[in-house]
Amino acid sequence: MTSKGSTAFHIACCQGKLEIVKLLVGEPKTQNQLNANKNQGTGFLKACYFGQYEIVSYLLEDADSKGIEIKSSNHKGSTALHLACWQGKLEIVKLLLEDSKMKYHLNSKDKDGWTGFHSACAHGQDEIVSLFLKEADSKGIDINAVTNDGQNGLDIARGKDHTKIVAILSEGDIRKSVFEFGGRSLFSQFSQKYGQLKYIY
Repeated sequence: MTSKGSTAFHIACCQGKLEIVKLLVGEPKTQNQLNANKNQGTGFLKACYFGQYEIVSYLLEDADSKGIEIKSSNHKGSTALHLACWQGKLEIVKLLLEDSKMKYHLNSKDKDGWTGFHSACAHGQDEIVSLFLKEADSKGIDINAVTNDGQNGLDIARGKDHTKIVAILSEGDIRKSVFEFGGRSLFSQFSQKYGQLKYIY
């Protein structure tokens, strides 16, 4: 273990060393490394953060039998989905959305009440935001969730001047009533800053 608490498993997951990950998962002497979680999160969280597709896919498959806690979070409460959304790892997000074990954790909130959707909106990840909107109904993703500060995805994107995401959330196949918030629709809020208003019924 390094001075920062990283194990061999953490490092292999970060660097995309799939064969080493497989060796460590199958070795009884290193089982205590698989879910070691000091500050920055587990190896699985690291793999999601760095977009290591093959490793994430391998760890998700039969995760329970491998002893991998895929629902873990780091010291800020960020889950695998938060981290993948933050870093714009679209293919990782797709893996997580498709995995049945993650079904009831797609709306998990961190210590600030942020979901993965909020994280994508905050960091300008427009492809991921579009994916969330597309899959919201089938996956049960709450695109109207608010943070501890009472902000929704559009509030966050607007505050960061992510105009493309503001447009995505204000257009597309979304009905006006979906985004009613605080007595004003998000379309009205959008128009106040950008001078555009498109009603969709």
